[in-house]
Amino acid sequence: MRTVNAVNAVNERLVSTMDNKVNAVNGSVEIPVAFYTLSISGKSDNVNSKGLDAEITENKGADSDAIRTLISIIPKPYSKPIVSVGGKIRNHFEKNGIRLGKTLYGIPLAVLPAFKNELDKMMQEYQLHVSKLIEIAEDGSLRDIVIKSAGDMASDVAGKIPSADDIRNGYGVDVRVKVNFNDGNVQKALQVLSDDLKNQLREEVEASAKKDNADKVNAVSAKIVDAVRELVKDVNERCKKAEKGTQWKTMVDKVKRIVEILPAYNVLGNPELDKMIASVSEKFGKLSTDDLKEDAKVREDAIAGANQIANDFANLF
Repeated sequence: MRTVNAVNAVNERLVSTMDNKVNAVNGSVEIPVAFYTLSISGKSDNVNSKGLDAEITENKGADSDAIRTLISIIPKPYSKPIVSVGGKIRNHFEKNGIRLGKTLYGIPLAVLPAFKNELDKMMQEYQLHVSKLIEIAEDGSLRDIVIKSAGDMASDVAGKIPSADDIRNGYGVDVRVKVNFNDGNVQKALQVLSDDLKNQLREEVEASAKKDNADKVNAVSAKIVDAVRELVKDVNERCKKAEKGTQWKTMVDKVKRIVEILPAYNVLGNPELDKMIASVSEKFGKLSTDDLKEDAKVREDAIAGANQIANDFANLF
């Protein structure tokens, strides 16, 4: 009987947990939560070594395990603490939050003060370790350490050593939060929080919303740049080969799409993107399938135009 009761109790908890997850996702009032999105990025020494393993094994016949031992792009005394704290942060969310998706967690407002206090400490620790790594990259120590540890393979490693900017861009913990402040139960739950914490939470929600919006804008901008990059590559390859049966219409249609449609996606009116699209129109706007097929000079001019666009907007490409 005890076993049956115990099983029933476990089942009830599981059902309750699943219901809470659904309610949290739907913004229901069962559990007032702050919705956190967690993203941890980092270049581990093992990840960077994999490419070198393949390259050096193929070119020199060296043993892959030996290479992995000799080469640590990021020295372990610097990489391990970063990876360790990153793992602690993720475990903190797993232990104290309700997992709602791959990177989405619901943190009950009732536990938020203790949760945030611990999270802030770990975030500071994480950044401290990353700052130490950036410091040795800036003063040249990182390069010296890696070259020395690589020994005879130093020349193979030299071009793979990350710069300080690579490290800044490669490591990071991105935490964003959303709270439905209009929900009645959320408002009740917030009453037990200190004014400082409530104000901090509101600021974090606003900052997260701005980041989310910036990400969307950047994603759209990237689509525009990618479309132009692919077009430039396409023009170059097709016009250089000019093989029988080349689908010139496909290329011309790409030009038309960029000129007519993509400007609408430049939602913030980025002048560089407008200028790039205008350049496509200027260089390729009058191309026709017949001219591309029959006239070598038209193809040469198109190649020159593609190269010009690539050079003018290399910083975007």
